[in-house]
Parts: sequence; structure tokens; C-alpha cells
Amino acid sequence: ALPARAEAPGRPAAGGAGRPPTPGPTDTRPAPAVPGTRVELTRIRRTTAKRMGEAKREVPHFYVSAEVAMDEAVRLKEGLTALGGDYAGLTYTHLVVKAVGLALRRVPELNASYDGDAVVLHEAVNVGLATAVDDGLVVPVVRACDHAPLAAIVRAVRGLVERARAGRFAADDLSGGTFTVSNLGMFPVTEFAAVVNPPQAAILAVAAVRDVPVVRAGRVEPGRLMTVTLSADHRIVDGVLAGRFLRELKALLEQPLALLV
Repeated sequence: ALPARAEAPGRPAAGGAGRPPTPGPTDTRPAPAVPGTRVELTRIRRTTAKRMGEAKREVPHFYVSAEVAMDEAVRLKEGLTALGGDYAGLTYTHLVVKAVGLALRRVPELNASYDGDAVVLHEAVNVGLATAVDDGLVVPVVRACDHAPLAAIVRAVRGLVERARAGRFAADDLSGGTFTVSNLGMFPVTEFAAVVNPPQAAILAVAAVRDVPVVRAGRVEPGRLMTVTLSADHRIVDGVLAGRFLRELKALLEQPLALLV
């Protein structure tokens, strides 16, 4: 809870001993300060604050959301996790990163960066993964997500997250990203929108997989849904491209055996 607001001492008003005067229309005294503890931002948080402020000021964001039926993805995850080995520690994040890599290959206009009067279409598909660490937020990069097998992505993400949280980054861990994923699925978050990471064209916000009633063939049945929201730079991405990307991503996650090819 926020601390109670401290009241500034005032002179007794006529007819009300000890009561501060009621400010009039011309009263220009500053409002009383709210007491609290000042915490200096870490270097990483200062950098993040600067970049995100610039992004919201300079990048014309627009947002498109889609609901993904995750029933098959849940079954695939449970089956692969039971195998262990290369799939030990498999999470929905790994499935999403692989699906994003394939969707970007199919809609390359989203695997792009803004460069003044031009758009740069990247050949490599390198997905940054927004990761919380003790002193802020970093975005380690998973490379070649369109070509790397799912098991290789599991290993790569595990290594990146471990190094990020230990503060021991490799030379290229944080460079070369062409798209970013921000996943809050480990929290009870149903939907959110992320801030584009310039100069990238877009970022995908991934919410939790939730149990909900769904309608199939005219009948209400239990189902698993996940909401994803694409935030895109409207200077180089339009609504049609955003819709095409989400259509491909949705198809890949709803028929996830394609992620194993």
C-alpha cells in the first residue's frame, strides 16, 4: 500500500482553530511531497528506460491480437517433456520461438528493421527473448530460429537465460536480433502489449495458456487458449502484414508437429 500522504502544516483559519486554509483559485503553493524511498536505477534499467522512452516517442506503434488454440501444443509439450533428453525443460517459450522463426520465414517483411527512408529485410532470423534479470531487462538472441531444430532451441535458450541471469554474457549474446518475443505466460496475464525494440519492425507479446470454454462444431467444450499481441512499427509494417504473420503463427502453434521438422 502507498504511504499516507503527509499534510502540510498550515496557519489556523478564522473560525477553525488549527485547520489549514482552503486553497483559493490563486493559491500557487506546491502540493505536499509524498514521502518515499529513492532507489537509483541500475545501468541496465537506465538504458532500458532511455530506449523505451525513445521507442514510444519515435515509433508509431499499432497493435494486433489473436487467440491461439493451444490444445495440440499442450499435448506436444507434455509428450516431448516426458521423453526427457534433448527436450528436458521444454516450455511454451521454446515452441513460440520456433513458431515465430518459421512464421518470419513465411512473412519476411516482419523480419525487418527501419533505416531512415528504407526498410532492411534480414536474411538471418534471430529472435530476441526479453529476459528479466536482477537489475533490469535484457534481450539475449536465439539465432537461426527458422532452421534450428526445436531441441537446439531448447539448449540455446537455456544457455542464454543462465548466462543472462548470472551476468556473464558471451560477446554476441545480445546482438543481431531481428525480432523480439516478450513472454509473461508464467504469470496470470491474459493479454498485454509490448514496446517495439528499435530498429526492429515488431515485437510479440505472449500471455498465459488458460483453460476456457470454446465452441467446436456448435458444442461448448473445454479448451486451452493463448492470446498473442503483435506490436508493430507502422512506418514499415501495415495491418495486412501483421494479420498475415499472426495467421501463420497461429497455424503453426495449432498444428505444432510442423515445429519438429
